[in-house]
Parts: sequence; structure tokens; C-alpha cells
Amino acid sequence: MHYARDKKYDKAIEEFSKAIDAQPKDPKNYLNRAQVYLLNNQPNKALPDYNKLIELEPKNADAYAARGQIEIDHATYDKAIQDINRALELEPKRKNLLRFRAFGYLRQKQWKKAVEDYNVVVKENPKDLEAWSGAPTCCNRPITTTPRSLTTPPSSRVGRRMRSYTAGAARSIDFRRTTRKPRRISEKCWN
Repeated sequence: MHYARDKKYDKAIEEFSKAIDAQPKDPKNYLNRAQVYLLNNQPNKALPDYNKLIELEPKNADAYAARGQIEIDHATYDKAIQDINRALELEPKRKNLLRFRAFGYLRQKQWKKAVEDYNVVVKENPKDLEAWSGAPTCCNRPITTTPRSLTTPPSSRVGRRMRSYTAGAARSIDFRRTTRKPRRISEKCWN
């Protein structure tokens, strides 16, 4: 692990790979290598290690949470929500995971579920700026129902005005649609 601390990620990956070859049933080695892959900005390589870790330790909430976050980045929101739900079943006190699940719900256009999750996160920690910036807000407080800006046609004057009140959600959802084909969003979660 000292290679990872020194930011020698390739060397750390090599050492953990040797440890996995020597002890393929030890989940700790898969976890360590997956974390180093994430530190080295290689989430695609971390995903199989988290899969193996979950196979070896099906009650490891950290593995489900990490895999869910990777799946959010890969835009596989159904799988991400399932993994985050499983992590929350195993460790219900980890309310910070609701932020990622809410983002998945936003991308699936399940507004009410997203707002519910963001409200729980903000209630638990009112100083959580990421939750505030991701949650659709109105008058500097979280909303409790689907905002008019999400249901008003984007081309109407009212829709444009209402969208200005939900600036926090605009980071997560592209509201600037025209009557032509909607733009594809390529930004990642919590940039």
C-alpha cells in the first residue's frame, strides 16, 4: 500500500495483482487494487475487482457503494440505483449515498424520488453544498414536490422563467432544449 501512498499507482497495481494471484480468495486484495485503479482514474478496471469483491463478500456495503458510483459515471443508472439501494440496506445510516441515488433518479426523470433523496441529505447535513447544488431548489430551500420548471415546456416564457429558479438542478439536467432534438449531456456527476 506504500506505493499507492507515494502515488506510484502502476507499481501498487502490480503488487496487488501479485497478491491476488497468490491469494485469489482474499477480498482485501481486490478492494485495495480497485481503490488504486480509482486513484489512477481507471474506473473500468476497478469494476471487475468490485464485482469479485461482492462475490467474495456479499455483505460489503463499501463495495456496493463504490460500484454504484462507477455505474453512475458510466450512465448505467438502473444498476447504480440497485447497488446503492443494496449498500443502504446493509448500512442504512450512510445517508450520503442518497445523493448519488438522487442523481441516478434525476437522469431517469424520476423527479419525486430524486427530490425526496436530496431533501433527506440536506436535512441530515444542511451544510452539504453538493446536495444543495444538485437538488432542485427554490428560494434557497429544498423543494418537496416536482417543480413547475420540470413540467413546464422549455419553449414557453413561463418555463424559461421557472427554470431560472431551479439553477441548482440545471447543473444536472439540460433544460435548454429547443423544439429540435434535445442535446445529449456529457458532463459527469458533481463536476
